[in-house]
Amino acid sequence: MSDLDTTPSVEFTAATIPDAPAKPVVTEDGSYLLITWTVPANVNHADVTDYEVRIKDNADAYGEFTSVCDGTNRLVDGSNFYCRFLHSALWPASPTGPELGFNDKLIAKVAATNSRGQSAFSDSSDSDQDYHNVEAVPDGMIAPTESAATSTSITIAYTALTSPNDGRSALTSYEIQWDQGLGDSEANYETIAGGASLPTHTLATFTKDSGITAG
Repeated sequence: MSDLDTTPSVEFTAATIPDAPAKPVVTEDGSYLLITWTVPANVNHADVTDYEVRIKDNADAYGEFTSVCDGTNRLVDGSNFYCRFLHSALWPASPTGPELGFNDKLIAKVAATNSRGQSAFSDSSDSDQDYHNVEAVPDGMIAPTESAATSTSITIAYTALTSPNDGRSALTSYEIQWDQGLGDSEANYETIAGGASLPTHTLATFTKDSGITAG
């Protein structure tokens, strides 16, 4: 009769914090920006329960701005997680954002958390591509000039804004106002043309042929 212990043995591997995720990717979706990331390659035996996304602010310090990108309430697309927000959420006028200015780079990094704790942060997203630049409202335009005139009409020429003065966003329309011949006072101006029908190429003209009298 053998006195060897034949009791079955079971081995356990203790869970540890996740590996750092791969660096996030920043892309554009129309007028929105997206920060996208994936589950770490190794979660170390405990599922990821949360993410923290940090964005570099106007002082070059990383902070968590949950009003812009909340890693807890992230969106899901297949195996990707992402946040989606307007450019304006990053502007200085938004007190709960990173207060990035026009043409600043949007740079982010992400960390993962499981039941054992939080991972190291990922490398930062790339910052050398145009779509990472924060958009803004367009700059003011150069004053239009008269290109032709008769006793009953006037044609003006205006120069379209180009990047980066267009706010790094495609222009959708112009608006033209005139003082109705009453003088250069804010109260006298009225809109005479506007909307997507106005040309947005480099140099354009507009003719007003009503409401004008000689002299």
